[in-house]
Amino acid sequence: MKKRDLKFTGIILVILGVIILVNSYTTITGLTILNESAKTTISILGIMFVVGGILLLMTRGGKGRLERLSDANVNLEPTEKFTKSIRRHNLADINAAIRKIGTGKGKEERLKGGDGYSIRVSKGGRVLFDYDDSHSTAILEEYNPQHYE
Repeated sequence: MKKRDLKFTGIILVILGVIILVNSYTTITGLTILNESAKTTISILGIMFVVGGILLLMTRGGKGRLERLSDANVNLEPTEKFTKSIRRHNLADINAAIRKIGTGKGKEERLKGGDGYSIRVSKGGRVLFDYDDSHSTAILEEYNPQHYE
């Protein structure tokens, strides 16, 4: 589900929950249809809507996450350093680049020192990674947005 849809659904649930809560505590003079147990049940329902809406507002959408497999079915293991280095950068471009790991696309190059590989994200940006011994897992080590500057 897209982040926008999650936010919209969360806002609707919070508003609906607040309306239910307010209506369960207000009474119209002369109208005593609901007994106390029904008011309590409606209040719990309102609280559940509010809490559910807040939880939806706090979730991240699927687009902000890293892909777990490349197109060549290489497992990806992001390191903590990599996770920190991609913050506030374009995750769509980074995901597009890491999906190409192991496919021969995307200018995958061996680093000059011999320790690891890099793949092009943008004109100057690179994802630095290395393979495990069996080449079935790529360990994402770092994102460098200005690799050649």
